Amino acid sequence: MKALFPALDSQDASDAIYDLPGTLQDSRRQLVHWRAELNQLTADLTTWAPQVPARHPVTGEAFTAPQLYDQYASRSEFGQTLERFWRRRIEMSRMRDDHLVINLTFSGDLPPLTPDFGHVSRLTLNGNDAILATDPFLDLFPNLQSLEMRNLTLEQVPPAITGMSTLKELHLSLCRVALTPEGQTILSSLSELEVLNLSDNPLMIAPNVETLPALNELRLSNTGISDLPKGLTSRQHLR
Repeated sequence: MKALFPALDSQDASDAIYDLPGTLQDSRRQLVHWRAELNQLTADLTTWAPQVPARHPVTGEAFTAPQLYDQYASRSEFGQTLERFWRRRIEMSRMRDDHLVINLTFSGDLPPLTPDFGHVSRLTLNGNDAILATDPFLDLFPNLQSLEMRNLTLEQVPPAITGMSTLKELHLSLCRVALTPEGQTILSSLSELEVLNLSDNPLMIAPNVETLPALNELRLSNTGISDLPKGLTSRQHLR
């Protein structure tokens, strides 16, 4: 256990094993699964890091040799950050850290990965306009209660959000999101949503909040809308 989660001391590592559900044999199987998962995560990130695109995904300009190196370094840093997060346990509770904040300073696709981040309840991605293919990465986090994505070229509400049935807060600011019928359908499916922030996006049409009974905070500044969101007047506690 300590080899997987180095922040635990020997006693905490032992206690964490006994805290796992099921029998001691079940705990051993979980440890074997975690070792395999971590090894696969490390291997996948190591393979992905040097796969730097030759050109900037937005401008099409070829990267210079120093820029290619910087891109590789940024990808390596991302991989190290993600691996450290996977291994992190909160000292007092011995629980796995459930809040991931990560800065995306590289260009191109997020890595194709397979680990289970189902324990994560809050995810914050600070990006740039050259980040692509965010949905496969978001699929790794099915149990989010809060998702914040900032400064990304999403262009639409991410379809991966459809599977986040426990989502309570959604922040998509500066993501160039235009609200489409498909995007509205995704938003309408988030019945537990309490906070919706779509500020600084060219929405052009206002979202329909009729099917969001728990919504109490809505941010739509600088979105180009000219009409009030449908269902707004029925949200008595909205601010």
